[in-house]
Amino acid sequence: MVLCQSSQAGQEENKLKASNRACKVRVPSVRLRRSRGTLSLVDFDANHLLLSLVVSGIGFVLFMYGKKQARMPQLVTGIVMSLYPYLVSNLLLQGGIAILCIGVCWWLVRAGF
Repeated sequence: MVLCQSSQAGQEENKLKASNRACKVRVPSVRLRRSRGTLSLVDFDANHLLLSLVVSGIGFVLFMYGKKQARMPQLVTGIVMSLYPYLVSNLLLQGGIAILCIGVCWWLVRAGF
């Protein structure tokens, strides 16, 4: 939302300064977590984006395999691995959860599910 008030100053330079002071841009934002001293909704760290892409890619492949072969462990693991990177911002926790999901899927397949 932009709120502007016109200025009636005599000189162009004064008009510009007055309009800059009178014009205020208000940007509504939703801020959830603190990252590097500022609040932000999304973490654009390159490591986080790369790990999220790899984990979600593996999840997509597992989901497609589980869907085509009608295999429930791969299908559920694929859905979980595709969605949880949106919720976890810690790299070590994200990697640990990925390893845990793959381990549980492997165990379920070995157990005959």
